[in-house]
Amino acid sequence: MVKYITLFVIAFLMLGCGTKTTSAKVKNQSKKIVTQEPKAVVKPTKKIKRMTLPEGFKETKKLRPMDANVPKTCQEWSDGCNTCNRAGNNQASCTVYTCENKTAFSCLKWQ
Repeated sequence: MVKYITLFVIAFLMLGCGTKTTSAKVKNQSKKIVTQEPKAVVKPTKKIKRMTLPEGFKETKKLRPMDANVPKTCQEWSDGCNTCNRAGNNQASCTVYTCENKTAFSCLKWQ
């Protein structure tokens, strides 16, 4: 199998593999000049599948005391698993998902 692939590659290279040949006369002698045209670069397009929630979907949230590490100008934040927003009176309204691997705190919306 490897022998046939090697033979195919050699034959492909010997046939010119898509190069153009042109002739030029130099001192009454004909020389072949091999030029290669640049090939067009095609960027793959990646389709992003967007997911939408069903109409009327309401995410379960729970009131809990505000964390001390949340800046006062942060309106909405993530603790790496759940998202929270200010609910007033030093309370936060947060989603109630359970996560094994939490990431770092990040503010999602500033005032």
